Amino acid sequence: MSVSLIWILEDPFKKYRKETMSCILEQSKGLSEPLQLLCYGADQSRQKEITEAIKEAGAKVQAEFYTMPEGSFFEEAGQRHTIRPDLVYADAAENVSSQWVSMLYDGDSLSAGMLSEVERHAKEHPEIRVQFSKKQPLICFCLSRDPDTVAGSMAKNAVKARATSVTKVFDYPIVNTTILTEPAKRPELFPFILGGTFLKKECFTGKALQNGAGWDSELKFFLELCRGETQLLFLGDQEYKSRVAYDGDIVFYRRLYQEEFYLDSLQKFWIPYLKQLKEAGPIPEFIQYYAVFSLRNRFSGNRNNKNKHVIEGREDAFFALVTEELKLLEDRVILNEKQVGDCRIGKDLQWLFGLMKHGPSYHFTIQGDEKEGFFGDGGVRIDPVAELRCEIQTMDPNGGGLEIDGRIDNVLFSMAERIFLRYGDKEYEPVYNERYALKKYFGISLMKDHCFHLTIPTLMPQKTELFCIAVIGGREYEIEFGYASHFSRMSPNFKNSYWAFRSGSKFLMRKKRGGLVIQKAMQPRIMWQEFLLFLNMLFVQDRRAKIFILIRAAFFVTRPFLKRRPIWLYLDKIYKGGDSAEYLYRYASGQKDGFSHYYLIDQKTPDYKRLVADGYKPLVRGTILHRLIFLMADMVVISNSTVFSFNSFGQINSSYIRDLPNFHCCCVQHGMSVQKIAVAQNRLRDKTELYFCASKYEFDNLLRPVYDYEGYDILKLTGVPRYDGLKNRDQKQILISPTWRMQSAVPVRGSEGYQRDYNPLFKESAYFKVYNSLINDERLIAAAKEYGYRIKYVLHPIVSAQGKDFQKNDYVDIIPSVGDMSYEKLFCESSLMVTDFSGVQFDFAYMRKPVVYLHHSSIPEHYEEGSFFYDTMGFGEICRDNDSLVDLLIEYMKNGCQMKDVYRQRADDFFYYNDDHNCERIYQEMLSFQKKVGITT
Repeated sequence: MSVSLIWILEDPFKKYRKETMSCILEQSKGLSEPLQLLCYGADQSRQKEITEAIKEAGAKVQAEFYTMPEGSFFEEAGQRHTIRPDLVYADAAENVSSQWVSMLYDGDSLSAGMLSEVERHAKEHPEIRVQFSKKQPLICFCLSRDPDTVAGSMAKNAVKARATSVTKVFDYPIVNTTILTEPAKRPELFPFILGGTFLKKECFTGKALQNGAGWDSELKFFLELCRGETQLLFLGDQEYKSRVAYDGDIVFYRRLYQEEFYLDSLQKFWIPYLKQLKEAGPIPEFIQYYAVFSLRNRFSGNRNNKNKHVIEGREDAFFALVTEELKLLEDRVILNEKQVGDCRIGKDLQWLFGLMKHGPSYHFTIQGDEKEGFFGDGGVRIDPVAELRCEIQTMDPNGGGLEIDGRIDNVLFSMAERIFLRYGDKEYEPVYNERYALKKYFGISLMKDHCFHLTIPTLMPQKTELFCIAVIGGREYEIEFGYASHFSRMSPNFKNSYWAFRSGSKFLMRKKRGGLVIQKAMQPRIMWQEFLLFLNMLFVQDRRAKIFILIRAAFFVTRPFLKRRPIWLYLDKIYKGGDSAEYLYRYASGQKDGFSHYYLIDQKTPDYKRLVADGYKPLVRGTILHRLIFLMADMVVISNSTVFSFNSFGQINSSYIRDLPNFHCCCVQHGMSVQKIAVAQNRLRDKTELYFCASKYEFDNLLRPVYDYEGYDILKLTGVPRYDGLKNRDQKQILISPTWRMQSAVPVRGSEGYQRDYNPLFKESAYFKVYNSLINDERLIAAAKEYGYRIKYVLHPIVSAQGKDFQKNDYVDIIPSVGDMSYEKLFCESSLMVTDFSGVQFDFAYMRKPVVYLHHSSIPEHYEEGSFFYDTMGFGEICRDNDSLVDLLIEYMKNGCQMKDVYRQRADDFFYYNDDHNCERIYQEMLSFQKKVGITT
């Protein structure tokens, strides 16, 4: 035999087993000798299935079956998950009978003819002991999910459309099959995983794999193997695809959710290993690059809202280990001198690593003598200074001038003696503020951009240039404007992007050399600029550009007809109605105001049918009318942040139309704004101009500088719309309704307006274990039965796809909060609510019904307290574990679930209004605002 394949059969990917079997059978056809197939984890049914498939195909495959070696898997929720392939390799080493060996998992596939290529190269180059191919894991969360767990066919269609997509975890240069004679000098070709790598049997031994590196044994084996080889063969024309998430996947790589990956891995493997290498001489460059790659993945996988909350309380210990490791690495590698794609960590993380390695005085310097200048360190150039960016977040006319909100790149700010904007021959200093611009890793703010507001009091009628200037080392550098915000008015993708606006007279703004040109303009000049933008879009190699050419044309053609009267657009989560925006829409639609009122929702949802049955005409998401109404809206009423995303205008889509929308955003809230939520609710997140609150404590929180509402007449104390529907209709129900956790949900798959996908790692989370145990607690179920209560466990919309994971019983209803589920019905009919930090607690307290909090010690908190403190202001008792919670719930059920006086008094203090006139007050505020800004019927 010439080739052996070790096949690990894993239950999480068993539905892809036939794909791998088909691949193996096809690969065996091109071999000169039979293929040895060592199947690990195969029970009798699998053995029969595999044996019959081989027999039916008449393939030259010799299948052998083995059990998993001890310690090669861990067990969670009754499922085995293989995480130690090195132990499987070490066990298989005794049974491999071929000259070459590699490993596959369920769902893996190889390029057509890869095994025969390996065999051919082995004969041509007998001195080579390692052959490896390109390696690309397939998108994991789409392919691992069960579409049936998501309400509506919209999710199924999205999955089907993306089923063949590939995530670029490893970034390869274009290289054909080649022999690397100096492998240690080609770090860009090393994706350090054994999958898709073929090893000669002589270097594949159990002893080499059992090297004392624990979970990192496989990695150490491969690094040491490649370090000792003088020639490697890179199969540049071949590709290995896998459904297993490897290091580099910052969502589904399992080790990202294990504390040892951050602490033990660095302390027991990386640091001793690098020290050992350094004592013997220079550390091989490719090993240094992999060390940076792996550190990058740890940080990127815990950046901002991706924080996995794995090392809470031990961040300082981890950072100390990172510092120790960085001191063993060369600066030129940390700064990615060779531009290795897999180590592209961005200037922020490079600067952070520099600070951690060298101390707080570290900063980049100007490199070279070129006119524009480069920034970097130690002779390594990173990027031109001009590309550091002054981000324009929003611009607005002010009657005769211009108001600009933006932020300065933190790296630029650390280097510059002075930064200002030059308009013509005048210089304007930015006024810096504390608006949210933090960059967090592991939940800790480690750096921030510098936000500013700037006023240009008078715009000049003649063509005048606007630039950002940074003074560094006494020299002036023109810094390019960035347009990363949906509200920046300009597109980053088209050189002929423009914005036509009124500031007294009509002005035209367009891009020029990284800056802007502003001039007074008549309609013909604006039409010419639109034609130039049309040409830009026409020649873009993206089908959507052609679609947006038509959308822009439809906008200009239909505007005279659709804009005859003010347009108010309302939206909640799109895939789910029934929140505050719908309540206000229903109220406003009943007023004879002459406005056009539109409520946006997906046509395939039960809420759409409910609205139609009630006589309304909802706006259907994704239609051309939806696009046009959004672009022409005067007022947009939202209950959740990221208004562009909810309207299916992500960063790419919005780049085609940023000059067109001119709506005023009104926040009616999904929860209460009493936590530290500036990342989602600061003034410029949605360029909010009206923010409706229910409590004086929300004012206290939102007037903090980080939100940037102070000085603007934005916050209004009116109540929130959905409270108008809250009437007590107690049906003896215990409602369990926790909020979600960022680390337990998969990322947004294109738009906030779509439900999150199924997360195959959810069952491994503490969140799942706590609530699955609670709803199946024998004492709780017995008490509910004794006192006549039903238990309703409501999954937050963002984790509703996980409904099938929970164990069911006869006394608990598991309710995904999508489809035809009604929050109002549940709130009104329930007797008591159990929550953690969810905003639905306020709905319940508004009706003066009892609330109990489960702040479980093993589940990381989702929010930080702002102006609402649970121990002194909460509407019920706080429990830290399931047992004490169950004791309390039994007591409440025994006494008829009555709200205690102390908590009733807290509710009376918290809510400014206690009636059902919230929509009326908000509507009147919006009318007054509309009149103030000059929107007329």
